[in-house]
Amino acid sequence: MTANDRQPDSVLRGAVLTVAMRWTDRLIGVASTLILARLLVPDDFGVIAMASLVVGFIDILFDVGVNVALIQNTHATPAHYHTAWTLRLMQTAVATLLIVAVAPLAAEYFNDPRVTPVLWATSSGVLLAALENIWIIDFQKKMHFAQDFRFVFAKRLAGFVVTIAAALVLRSYWALVIGSLAGRAAGVGLSYAMHPSRPRLSLEKFSDIFSVSQWMFLRSIANYLNTNMHQFLVGGRATSAMVGGYSLAQQISSMPSTEVLAPLNRVLFPAFVKAKHNAQELKRVYLLAQGVQTLVVMPFSIGL
Repeated sequence: MTANDRQPDSVLRGAVLTVAMRWTDRLIGVASTLILARLLVPDDFGVIAMASLVVGFIDILFDVGVNVALIQNTHATPAHYHTAWTLRLMQTAVATLLIVAVAPLAAEYFNDPRVTPVLWATSSGVLLAALENIWIIDFQKKMHFAQDFRFVFAKRLAGFVVTIAAALVLRSYWALVIGSLAGRAAGVGLSYAMHPSRPRLSLEKFSDIFSVSQWMFLRSIANYLNTNMHQFLVGGRATSAMVGGYSLAQQISSMPSTEVLAPLNRVLFPAFVKAKHNAQELKRVYLLAQGVQTLVVMPFSIGL
């Protein structure tokens, strides 16, 4: 039985699986942080945080949101998947070249020359991630969240193991870079192993994909600036150690949205698409989402 043959999970089961996926991912992250805190120093985390800000901004600047376009299209053909994959490759190729070009300028802004080689190495990870099999979006689109869980968990675990091993040997921020690249490489291999379909180069459905993704593109830029501009400002005025501590504090303060709402959105978006022609079901799913936000996220935020 292939991924396409499996029955879709319910919204509730999908929500449970996706939140479990996110918390499993977070537990691995916490374990990684605790171990790395004994092997590395705050300065190491600061260098990576600075580089990540630049990579994240440039990556989002050219992100045309092809995943959303595919999930939203209930009648997507193989040509749509091929076009989406091609657009993603084009986007990341431009982003990679730009990251390499601005690396020295970023190092000058952050007043830390170590940022340049880290950005050059990290830029390859951006392009590597784009090589993932675009068809794994079916796991989310068709609500096969168990498959989605296995894919994300295996990729994260691979990155965790390599990061810790590299940290034990190198005792420097390069362990974080190597671990990130390993996780993305694992994602590429797993994506082709877990889904039988294969993408190819094509722009046949460019207008269909871009008609949806252009709005996600604008939204992504605005959202990134809203959530990360303060880190850019801090990074230009503080030491790498201070940036590392500030970045960690920001991650903790945003946990209610990143650990609860973000996983639920992964489930709810395909559920909304599936129910968009059924007003009663759409209302039920919408109220369910609002109920979870009110009953879980608000107390979580207040308690934090």
